[in-house]
Amino acid sequence: MNLNKQTKVAAAIDFGTSCSGYAYAFRDDQRIVGRYQWDKQPFSYIKTLTQSLYNAEGSLEAWGYGALSRFASLKQSKQAKAYSFFPTFKMALRESNKRTVDGPVALAHNGQEFPVVDLIADYLRELSSLLKQELQNATSKQLKDHEIFWCLSVPAIWKEDEKSLMRVAAIQAGLISEDLEDQERLVLVLEPEAAALYCQEKMQLQLSPGKRFMVVDCGGGTVDITVHQVSANGALEEIATGTGGAYGSTYVDQQFSQYLAKKLDSKALERYQNEDPIGYLELMANWERKKCDFEPSQTPITYLEIPNRLYKILSRDFPSVLQKLAMSQNNDDETIHLSSETMESIFKPVLDGLVRTVKEQFALLNGSSCDFIYLVGGFSSSPVLRRRMLDEFADMSQIIMPPLPGSAIVEGAVSFGLNPASIRSRRSRLTYGCNVSRPFEENLDQQKIESSFELENCRYMFNRFCSFVKAGESVDIDQVIKHTFVPTSNEQDSLNFFFFATKKDDPRYVDEPEVEELGELEVDISSTVGKKNRQIEVSMNFGKTEIAVIARDLQTDKLYKTKLRFSATYAIL
Repeated sequence: MNLNKQTKVAAAIDFGTSCSGYAYAFRDDQRIVGRYQWDKQPFSYIKTLTQSLYNAEGSLEAWGYGALSRFASLKQSKQAKAYSFFPTFKMALRESNKRTVDGPVALAHNGQEFPVVDLIADYLRELSSLLKQELQNATSKQLKDHEIFWCLSVPAIWKEDEKSLMRVAAIQAGLISEDLEDQERLVLVLEPEAAALYCQEKMQLQLSPGKRFMVVDCGGGTVDITVHQVSANGALEEIATGTGGAYGSTYVDQQFSQYLAKKLDSKALERYQNEDPIGYLELMANWERKKCDFEPSQTPITYLEIPNRLYKILSRDFPSVLQKLAMSQNNDDETIHLSSETMESIFKPVLDGLVRTVKEQFALLNGSSCDFIYLVGGFSSSPVLRRRMLDEFADMSQIIMPPLPGSAIVEGAVSFGLNPASIRSRRSRLTYGCNVSRPFEENLDQQKIESSFELENCRYMFNRFCSFVKAGESVDIDQVIKHTFVPTSNEQDSLNFFFFATKKDDPRYVDEPEVEELGELEVDISSTVGKKNRQIEVSMNFGKTEIAVIARDLQTDKLYKTKLRFSATYAIL
């Protein structure tokens, strides 16, 4: 779906691991506008922190930089115990080890458990409320909910259930209602596709028809990589199955935290964080600046000053730590000296994963050329990241960082909302199909005979896999793939279709390893019992980022649709 006569504005939310933001464009104007000033944020940027603070009653008290500022004040005044602070929670949707019937659970700093969907919904509610208020101020007429077309970005490496939970959160947040027609007002935009559209918009002179380019989207939690070719009409065609992984900037911060705990003693740091939370936040903010500015060839030593309160804790209760520090740093025990080698070692695990993933993407091109590599996302502004990419891939492609790389996802998502046809085709990362009954083949199915049944003197396998699209295949955005099925018996009154996804190219059975069930669709054929040639047509529509599954009884012309939404880039890990 794109903007129709009822929807007047495309509003995009880039919900990120470390930072989130929004942008929008009116249909009649198409000028993309983003927000750069946020409450309590000390600098101008198109995103604010993806952080939330809840009070003792479990209600959201503050979000973004406001949550960080309020939590630091509460800790300073020893009142934070009753509050629940979430410095990050997006990746818990994917990585949480604890799940309930409501989905994955995230842990606050005080051990309190919150459903991740509720955390996301509350954050989206606040962000969208601010966006709606800005939209109202930008138009002379009252803008109604049904006139907003929402574009919510998601990583391409996310599994289908994670993307479905994002849609649930959007409904909870009030972006759309549960009504099936109203749900068409929200589209989940794949982050690398949004980034590709942004690059095409900003680099029009470079990206003429026939040019191929790779987008490496480096965010806080994930890295997504896709390769597109500009078609003759300017639309983008994905020419290889995209790749990605958890190699975002937050994992560099984790490496630094582990290094600091070893260098200064984890117990001393924990005490410092409890006694001077604002000072600890300033320490990490200082690290953030050092991290972003680090350039190996120009920064032989990075100096990180030890805050006064932390120094007092160390000198009073951990004197050996300062002694060791002074011995290794020319008697300087007031500053941490991070050599270029040490800094690179902190970045190394994450950059190694990034480089490995880019190489995997090149391998999928099978020797085909790639004219440009565009680095986007907030992490792409890191000099050490850009230097590593140049060292590894400069002889293969021209490496470019477009202007304002942190804006790529949210602005590209708006562009997608204005014109979804700008993405002409995608590569399916998985093989999609459904269960089907097929005649038993003695030489192939003997080992699975327990999955067979006999009917009218014929034996059938009931667990055969019928493919709609195979992993790696190119699928046009308006392509509908159809198969026709008939019941095994004229007396059968219903057909149950179970849908599956797998990395395998051509599985024979739906119960093989690495074949995962996605959902079910029941078709009532009781009205045609006893009749012959009872054909049921099942189609998968790839016209959206989420695949629509529809069954049609060809005798009665009755339609059946799933409530589930399938993703063309569902990733089974």
